[in-house]
Amino acid sequence: MRISFALVVGCLLRLGGVDAVVAQGPGAQASADPASIQKVVDEICSDGGAWLQCYSLDPAKCRTITTGFVDPCVRRVIAKPSQDPNLHPLGQMLGCFNQEFMSKYGAGEVKTPECANPMKHLMGSAK
Repeated sequence: MRISFALVVGCLLRLGGVDAVVAQGPGAQASADPASIQKVVDEICSDGGAWLQCYSLDPAKCRTITTGFVDPCVRRVIAKPSQDPNLHPLGQMLGCFNQEFMSKYGAGEVKTPECANPMKHLMGSAK
């Protein structure tokens, strides 16, 4: 269930840039925008959470499950941004999301052709 770069681009396009999710600037304290975090959650759950079935999870709980990873990952990125200038903050957040989600739910992954790419509903977002 790795969230791809296409999801990052799709979220950036829909949100109007990373500043909508992570507001930062010289001398300014970074903060998470709850409404924008919810937009990222909404994008991840845009298929109604059907992709969660590929991890033996209830699609109806998509927003709750996803928020449980997106919010802390955004806060982690804000608290300790990467020193790598090539690593975009949203990319860092999504890497955190992937790692944390797979650590918790990866063992429940369903190995069927339908679940080969459970987040495919997000892959066309960058178009």
